[in-house]
Amino acid sequence: MNALSVYALANEMGSLLENASIEDVFSYPDAVSIEVSGSPFSFINIVRLKSSVDIAFSDDSIAPGLSESMSTSAIRGAVVKGVRPIGFDRTLEIDLAREDQWGKRSEFEMSICLIPHMARVSVRNKHEGTHVETFPLGSGRGAKTDVSALKEKSFSLLHPEEITGSALPGSDAEEIGEEKQAQIPEHTLAWKQKKKLAASLVSNISGIDPVLATAIADQAKGDPDAAAEIIREIAESMERNDWRWHMYDFPNEGERGISVIYPIELPVNLEGKKFGSVYDALLERYDNVTMPSYTAMLRERLTRSMHRELAKLERIQVNLSRDIDAASRARDFRHMGNLLATYRHLLRTGMKSITVKDLSGEKNITITLDPSRSIDANIKDYFNRARKGERGIIVMRERRKQIERLIREKKKAIADVENMTDPYEIVSAASSLMKTRSKEVKKESSEKRFRVFELDDKHKVIVGRNDKENDLLTHRYASPRDLWFHAQGVAGSHVILKGATSSTPKVIIEKAAEIAAYFSKAKHSAMVPVIYTEKRYVRKPRRSKAGAASVERGKTIFVSPRIPDSKMSRSRPDQS
Repeated sequence: MNALSVYALANEMGSLLENASIEDVFSYPDAVSIEVSGSPFSFINIVRLKSSVDIAFSDDSIAPGLSESMSTSAIRGAVVKGVRPIGFDRTLEIDLAREDQWGKRSEFEMSICLIPHMARVSVRNKHEGTHVETFPLGSGRGAKTDVSALKEKSFSLLHPEEITGSALPGSDAEEIGEEKQAQIPEHTLAWKQKKKLAASLVSNISGIDPVLATAIADQAKGDPDAAAEIIREIAESMERNDWRWHMYDFPNEGERGISVIYPIELPVNLEGKKFGSVYDALLERYDNVTMPSYTAMLRERLTRSMHRELAKLERIQVNLSRDIDAASRARDFRHMGNLLATYRHLLRTGMKSITVKDLSGEKNITITLDPSRSIDANIKDYFNRARKGERGIIVMRERRKQIERLIREKKKAIADVENMTDPYEIVSAASSLMKTRSKEVKKESSEKRFRVFELDDKHKVIVGRNDKENDLLTHRYASPRDLWFHAQGVAGSHVILKGATSSTPKVIIEKAAEIAAYFSKAKHSAMVPVIYTEKRYVRKPRRSKAGAASVERGKTIFVSPRIPDSKMSRSRPDQS
């Protein structure tokens, strides 16, 4: 909503809401509904779009019955005592008063900011000067920014006598050399002058928005003096407070080039639709512009998020197919492991490969080795890969079927959202997404303090970086069924394996144990015993120092200290 409309709206709302009371506030994705009683309408709906914030009066909230109450009891039942604008800063201030059961009077101020990057509804106690609550619209960016901190402009429509063509900075004709000017078409020169004048109007005059500035510059044909005359005429209309609400079509301006509401008849060459009241004007824009744009924005947001999830599932599908192909070579890996064990006497540390005769004696086989690992580690690696393939191929095939089913479901869900037309359905879906993301952000912020290793799409290892984090990880963050690891007999990090079940492959447990061994005082040993158990069997001894833990029951596994070859996810630099 533009500055002129917000300014006039404050005057109109003062009479419409006189002695009305605030009943509740409901929050939706990028929108807020304020329930009122004792007025010609039941709700004040405020919606943030991509480049504007709209307000409308309605008998229904944005999505009736969908949102829970967001208001504290402080302003429920508070009576409206007045509404005023903050100049042309697109902010409404609503004065509220409320008496409790003992007759004590409290006064509040509800601020409705309609500036897109600062959009919010906030309430403060006027007597105490304290903040009561805030309802952000959208991401809440800029919610802490004070409107008073906005840059003050040189001129205002409240003082039109100061506005002259010569007083507008940068509106003078651009000086261009005769030779260069001759090369530029006249229509281009005129267009540049109009554009420069419009930019000057927006930058220097409070109350002039970009859409109106462009219309004024076009009407004045780029002449600053003519533009100043039009602006003074607009200011005089605003000063009379004789509101005549119109909707104008601005080609290629606004959202989708659609209509914009103004509280006066503009002195420009545009035909406007006149309304009998502010209620009718706002309601028409709300029904025909605001809600269609709002639901389209939510639909786009939903499908964008779902396409990201679909892409993730498709990557998992590709990785599983690759792992299944590798697992199908389990027999080859075991055969190579047997060959390496047979010809162990020929192996040397640092070898990249070895060619040996097959056990049948009919052919030679070249086996790739890791020169950075020991002889036994190379042999063990082939047997591990064989075991993983033998045990995991059935699980991976079943997992791939699940992923393929999820992909089909996700594609259907995307198609369903794209075909949604009911605003209630779209807002409901967007609300669910917002709640899910909120939970994910909280979970993510909890994990950021630890080292995190993604082993696969289901399992991840979380490592404490110091004694304090070890306590937090084990006794606050970990779930009872998570697997807990610690290098046995030496100091080290507490390690949690998330996603573990009774059917978790042994190779996953070994990887978690290897990480626990790596983040311990025994990280340079060839083989380290690591104890592991479900977290529910780990206790913190009474009066013990941070990081101490006792295990009631557990198993021991011997592993070589190492971290996964793949890049650490959300991990901090190694500080061990």
